[in-house]
Amino acid sequence: MIRRAQLSYVDLRILELLQENSRMPFSEIGRKLGLTDAAIHYRVKRLLANKVINRFTVEIDPASIGYLIRATFGIEVDPSLNEEVASVLARHPNFYLVWVVSGAHNIHAKAAFRDCRELQEVIYNCLHKIEGIKSYHFSILLRSVKEDFVYKGLLQNALRSR
Repeated sequence: MIRRAQLSYVDLRILELLQENSRMPFSEIGRKLGLTDAAIHYRVKRLLANKVINRFTVEIDPASIGYLIRATFGIEVDPSLNEEVASVLARHPNFYLVWVVSGAHNIHAKAAFRDCRELQEVIYNCLHKIEGIKSYHFSILLRSVKEDFVYKGLLQNALRSR
């Protein structure tokens, strides 16, 4: 992995532009940065190889495909089974985020459901049956205030420090 000190100002600008529009042609990025598209291609390839860029993807709204309920779960797990429980949850199709964390709960997870019945089925047929789960709480999303997986503020801070 590239350490922060190894990311140049140009690398950070490329990341900033790709986060704004991951479909932006390398020629356009090059034009904005005063470089050739070949230079941009090389740098993006290096950022991918060094796991600075993990993937290019499409962000969708779960409600648009019928998943109207989203919930966040705080799960207390027997510490010796953290990784196993996290792996089981990560393989479950309803869970789209699973983190092993510190604090009151060992695992934080987010999931989406078509309706309350599906939520109930996952709780009873999944969470209640996973060995190692001691307790959990969940909250249903009422309204999203900010849901941004584009680290624009972080990149801007990194650029300012250059």
